[in-house]
Amino acid sequence: MVEKAARSLFYQQREIEIGLQELLEQWEIMVPLYVRDTDRILAIA
Repeated sequence: MVEKAARSLFYQQREIEIGLQELLEQWEIMVPLYVRDTDRILAIA
């Protein structure tokens, strides 16, 4: 999440100062692996 926040700020040409707001924004758009790739997760179990 920190790396994605830093990249987002970089591409927006904003100062790379990561705070709680930037981390929460990334958390909201993150798709968990168990949602994205359910078959692979079930194959492990």
